[in-house]
Formats: sequence, C-alpha cells, structure tokens
Amino acid sequence: EITGVKIKKCEATDAECQFDFETLKATCVCKDESKVYVNGKCVGRCEKDDDCENGGSCTEQRTCKCHEGTNGDHCEEITGCEDLKCEATDAECQFDFEILKATCVCKDESQIYVEEKCVGKCEKDDNCENGGSCTEQRTCKCLEGTKGDHCEEITGCEDLKCEATDAECQFDFETHKATCVCRDKSRMYVEGKCVGV
Repeated sequence: EITGVKIKKCEATDAECQFDFETLKATCVCKDESKVYVNGKCVGRCEKDDDCENGGSCTEQRTCKCHEGTNGDHCEEITGCEDLKCEATDAECQFDFEILKATCVCKDESQIYVEEKCVGKCEKDDNCENGGSCTEQRTCKCLEGTKGDHCEEITGCEDLKCEATDAECQFDFETHKATCVCRDKSRMYVEGKCVGV
C-alpha cells in the first residue's frame, strides 16, 4: 500500500499515485494517458517537435518547451492575443518568430495589418492611384487630398456632385483637390456645369 502526502498531491492534479520500481519511490502518473506528469501537473505529451505549435520543441521528458510569448501544453496559446483584438479587424493572432510576440495577420492575403487595421498592400507605385507611392512597408502613401488603401478615394468628390452634371470627379495634381472633368472631352466644366468651348 502506498501512503502519504504524495497521494493527495497526485489526486489534486488529476493523476494517481503509483509505485515506481526503478526509483523505488511513489510517483504520480496522469489518469489521461495522453498526458505526462511534470512539475506538479499533468501536461500534454509530445513525440516530436511538430507536436508543439508556434516553434516549440519536444523535450526528453516528452513535453513541449515553448518560446517566450507562448504557453499551453503544446505551445498553442499566444500571450497577448486578447489585448490585440485581431478578430475585430478581420485579422487573426499569430506568433511572430522575429520579435517573439503576438501579432495580427490579415485573413485576406492581399492585405497587410497596419495601425490596427487591415489595408490593401502594394508591390510598386503603380498599385497606388492618384499619384500615391508604395512604401517599404508595402502600403500606399497618399498625396494630400486622397485616401483609401490604394489612394482611390478623392477627398471632396461628394461635395462637388460632378455626376449630376455629366462630369466625373478627378484628382487635380496641381491643387491636390477634387475637380470635375466633363466626360465629353470637347466640353469644359465651368461654374457647376459642362459647356461647349
């Protein structure tokens, strides 16, 4: 019969006390065979490094050793995800191995996470409209008077109501403002309407 404090300790951690014939001592063995008893608790067992998530490694004791910034039996929990609230911005929390911490990654691969939101990314200046330029961070830097992921929105177009006069709103590179341009190139936009020239 095995007696003593060890039994109570084992039962408190969902393990049972057994006699180890190699060490000739009482030891705790997890009731769930997929777990192993380590440091006073039952934790998930691993067989190889791939069993451990987020770059964790499987140790000789068959438990995952997690990178700083991750935890859980298989390193599946990323510290700091709750604070980032990635899901609210159509992104998901992932572990960044370069900076060893939680980061948001956009679910849509054509977007990049910048300033707490997912925005369209660019590869070259041509991806940015209205004179915008593609930065090293692969986001469009818009000229004053434009906005949007690819600088496609011209500030002030709504106020001009160009469409009501058979014109379209375009960006004036000299003034950096919205301007109406007649669809019929033989006409000129003057005082709120397209007139012949």
